[in-house]
Amino acid sequence: MKVLYLIDKLTRAGTQTHLVQVMKGLDKKQFEPAVICLEAGGPLVDDIKALGIEINVLDIPNWNSIAGIKGVFQLYRHIKAFNPDVVHCYLFTANVFGGLAARMAGIKKIITSRRDLGTMLTSKQIIISRAANLFATEIVSNSFAVKDAADSIEKIKCPHSVIHNGIDPNGFYRSGHHDEFKDQFGLPRNKIIMGTLGNIRIEKDPACLVNAFIEVAQTREDIVLAYAGGIKDETLFKSIEQSIPKHIASRCYFLGAISEPKKFLACLDLFVFTSQSEGFSNAILEAMATALPVIASEVGGNVEQVENGINGYLFPLGDHATCAQQILKIFTQDKLLRFGDESRRLINDKFNLPIMIRKMSELYSLHYTSI
Repeated sequence: MKVLYLIDKLTRAGTQTHLVQVMKGLDKKQFEPAVICLEAGGPLVDDIKALGIEINVLDIPNWNSIAGIKGVFQLYRHIKAFNPDVVHCYLFTANVFGGLAARMAGIKKIITSRRDLGTMLTSKQIIISRAANLFATEIVSNSFAVKDAADSIEKIKCPHSVIHNGIDPNGFYRSGHHDEFKDQFGLPRNKIIMGTLGNIRIEKDPACLVNAFIEVAQTREDIVLAYAGGIKDETLFKSIEQSIPKHIASRCYFLGAISEPKKFLACLDLFVFTSQSEGFSNAILEAMATALPVIASEVGGNVEQVENGINGYLFPLGDHATCAQQILKIFTQDKLLRFGDESRRLINDKFNLPIMIRKMSELYSLHYTSI
């Protein structure tokens, strides 16, 4: 059964990493995957080639131009040459132009994907998405929150299913006393470490996290904050730095972009995630795989990953005071170990990589048998 994946670009980001995981996990006796990258390639091109999977990069930087029209016909020719049973599109450009080219090529089963809450879509893009949905035979979202948002915004009429992201917990260290990792990141050995993983930009609401820590720090001198992530908004970062009282600043560790997130997560005792908009967070999954309790903003797919009072707590969006209260609650009620164990259990029971691969395989098989 031949499955052709269409995707905008192949940088090391959540959607692209997910796609590589899917292709790596598919049973090669049952499936023959291939990839077409519509825009620029990226570091994952070599990863896909290493799997022995056919990949073509069209390298068209602007699909909203004459080049885009030519691109559709290039894409059409590639699709006809591979002659897939199913075409699966990822990200906006592929969903729109890939669906059109696949329909032109006579493909009967065309799946498009939704992986965020659609908050960044312009009114023009919403209109285009609604028109492009006429080419899709099914849409797949990575959370029920994303599905509900897409159904509402795009007025989706075709079948629409949910397959959560999956992760392999065996690739992660369990949180604990990894002093050698703490030394590597310059973190103190003898402190409780709460932290997060994500770029510093407005959508992640780093100010909420820092303000929550400032409140926590007034009560608990044994807790420090570790923030791992590239600085995408320098103005925002400087504003946050200036807001931290001098007597607390030495307990805030801004590490910048890191190359070994699994080791960083193993240094933590608690993971705090304050994002303003989240389809389904890979960072939260990774924290759960590390057996960390999670405190997260009550938005999007976060509510499907964090079970309130089971493996962590949810707090109202932007409410740093409640976030601080929940951090203190976890420590004062000694729930770190129990919540961390529940995080790991949820990964094994609901968000395990083999579960995701099985559901994707069933999705393709269902489409194949119905052709």
